[in-house]
Amino acid sequence: MSEGVRVMHLLVLVCVCSCLGSTGCDSVLSRGTPCCDAAPVRDQAPDERAVADSAARDSGARDAASAGDDEGAPDGPIAPAPDATVAKPDGPVAKPDGPVAKPDALPGNIVKVTSCAQAAVQSAINAAANGDTVLLPGGSCTWASAVSIPGSKALTLDGGGATIDGAVQLTQNGSASSRITNLSFVRPSSKTPCIAIGGTKASAPFRVDHNTFSYAAGGSTIIEVSGNAPGLIDNNKLDCPGNCEMIHNMGMGPTDPSGWSDDIVPGSAAAVYIEDNVFTNTGATGNPAYFWGSSAVQSYYGARTVFRYNTLVMSQVDQHGTSGMIGARWWEVYENMFSTDVPNASQCCFITLRAGSGVVFGNHHVGANLNGDSIDLYEEDTGYPALYQVGRGKNQVLDPAYLWSNDAFFSIGSQTPAMVQPNRDYYLAPRPGYQPLAHPFPLGANGLPGP
Repeated sequence: MSEGVRVMHLLVLVCVCSCLGSTGCDSVLSRGTPCCDAAPVRDQAPDERAVADSAARDSGARDAASAGDDEGAPDGPIAPAPDATVAKPDGPVAKPDGPVAKPDALPGNIVKVTSCAQAAVQSAINAAANGDTVLLPGGSCTWASAVSIPGSKALTLDGGGATIDGAVQLTQNGSASSRITNLSFVRPSSKTPCIAIGGTKASAPFRVDHNTFSYAAGGSTIIEVSGNAPGLIDNNKLDCPGNCEMIHNMGMGPTDPSGWSDDIVPGSAAAVYIEDNVFTNTGATGNPAYFWGSSAVQSYYGARTVFRYNTLVMSQVDQHGTSGMIGARWWEVYENMFSTDVPNASQCCFITLRAGSGVVFGNHHVGANLNGDSIDLYEEDTGYPALYQVGRGKNQVLDPAYLWSNDAFFSIGSQTPAMVQPNRDYYLAPRPGYQPLAHPFPLGANGLPGP
């Protein structure tokens, strides 16, 4: 890639970022007039239920495709030890047709909602006891204001397949998990998140699973999490056109560097896990069909993210390190399938590492591509070592990144070699002593994270 093209890439990024505006939850969560109200009905939970979903994983030069990368701070709520190595799998990950169905029991009692209207759902949540399941009857509803699950309760919100144009706000409970499942979210015009989750490092993990999300507007964010609380986002289907940033992991927020002063245990469950989802950039059309900077996930502000076993269609993974800002802290990106299997595909970037440390291994690619193949590492500040840069860990101590066993399609390298150097800040080798968490993420019999 020529220096001129790289400069053009960066200029386009800055230009588009200035136009995207807020992708936060403020407007999503503003109060409005409820549609109607209805009294909830309580029943005992059945022993088992099968979640009806299809099987998982369906499956230039640095062009204007990267124009969607938001270089500034997003708006909205700011909710090594030596020895073993991880072996590369025998072949590329298969491309199943969609999210995997996992049968599980619904926890607690069932509070049946008589309507999918916002007021009815909120009334049922208010009436539910800790550990209950709030079950919608299906249907199609538009919510003028968000449904809110308070931190005082741990609930399962089961949509019953309902189609919703609206949002859910979840505050994580300190001792028990909450879950959002079996909903179909549609956004004909709004760019704000359908699901906004906030917690702390001590919160019980959340789960968002077996939902579908369909957005019509570019520049949208679909799910936003904050507070460096643990959680699981799995077996969802997310569709969004152009320069969408489908999941935001906001870490500790733009003014709190504490995500860089605590311990990280590689391969532990203390992270936001994003697995077995299908991310599709529905705006990759034309000739060439640019990917426009579409990101399945963007992480910020000391965030720790594990992104694994997902299928991405014309979309990338981006770990932020914007100049002068607190960067993402820790990432594990592995066993994902990156697809450019669309006519005239032109995607420049696949994994972009701009801060922090972690591991990248076993990632795969399928499809033709007119332009690009990169897993990039780079730093946007000057003066080595920069705060939060690639290859730094707790309290800014050297903690190199490790990349290995990715498909030969990918070219891996530093875009700022004076700042991010091989065999110092990163190694093209397995991380000593690293073992990933079991996949799929360990769940209890009730479908909640944990034993």
